Formats: sequence, C-alpha cells, structure tokens
Amino acid sequence: MNSDLLNKARALNIYLSATLEESLIAIIKVRQQQAWLAQNQQAIEAYNLQVDEQGVFADTLRVF
Repeated sequence: MNSDLLNKARALNIYLSATLEESLIAIIKVRQQQAWLAQNQQAIEAYNLQVDEQGVFADTLRVF
C-alpha cells in the first residue's frame, strides 16, 4: 500500500479497518445487485414484454 496515502489517512484520523469494512460492504452490495440483475434479466424482459402486450392486473382497477 502506498505509504504516502497511509500517512495522509493517519493524519486525518481515518481508521483503515473501518474504512475498508465500509468499502467492502458497498462493493459487495453493488456486485450482488449486478449478479441478481444478470441472473434475472431474462425473467425481467419476459415480464416487461407481457406487461407491454397484456397490461397489468391493476389496469382494470384504476379509476384515474
């Protein structure tokens, strides 16, 4: 790791372990969202096509 970067972080009282943990949580969340979207893309597209062709159930219930 870049020693200058570490020195700047220490000077600013940035706690490396907490910062790493927060960053990992954020990165993992994004990657999991991306994986879920990739795994479900075909189903999402099929549903969107069905809605385009047939509408949604609530269409018949709307009063506005």
